[in-house]
Amino acid sequence: MVYKTPKDVQERKDAKKKLILDTALKVFTSRGYHGTSVKDIVDEAGISVGSFYFYFKSKEDLFEILYDEVAQLLFSALDCAIDSEEKDKVRNFTSGITNFLSAVQENWELTKILMIEAVGLNPRFERKRAQAAKMFADNAAESFEKWNREGSVIFRNARITAVAFIGSIDYAIENWLQGNLPYDLRELAFNLSIHTLQAFKLDFDDTEIKKYIDEILEAKVGKGGII
Repeated sequence: MVYKTPKDVQERKDAKKKLILDTALKVFTSRGYHGTSVKDIVDEAGISVGSFYFYFKSKEDLFEILYDEVAQLLFSALDCAIDSEEKDKVRNFTSGITNFLSAVQENWELTKILMIEAVGLNPRFERKRAQAAKMFADNAAESFEKWNREGSVIFRNARITAVAFIGSIDYAIENWLQGNLPYDLRELAFNLSIHTLQAFKLDFDDTEIKKYIDEILEAKVGKGGII
């Protein structure tokens, strides 16, 4: 007979795990990854060290779970526009880039820790980062191949195009997080969209790009998003 955890017990466990994750996010944000210890997290959460290790093997284990959550959030932000049934590919690219940048800005501190401070953390984490990059590129390649079949946009090699597209966004994000690019979201979304559209030889007008960006960001404000 397989033992099944009672619903109320499982709910308490889930709540405790969420408390630890939420607290860790708060502490990582204020102290950085390397400046945070397990003791810092448990002290802030008001739990015992034993409780922490009941749910997580280590600080690295917890950090990887947070990474997965942020990676999925960013993936969804880009995917919802790139994989859209919208036939206007100028709108597709602009919406995808703007959604992605907005998600980064809404999760600025944690994204900075994940993409900058934690690079080279350990081999397992680097594999996870590589897997996330592949997930983004695979999804973009799938959309680009579909566009090729539709004849809406023709890419000589959809896979290489996808890798270049994701790579350029990733590099721009890293520079943005490090303060090497203007912080203004609209300005960065506009310039990155223009760069992408020019690279893919798509016809566009600056006015329509600004319009699409404003539509995305105004919709986020209406939903309580952060600009």
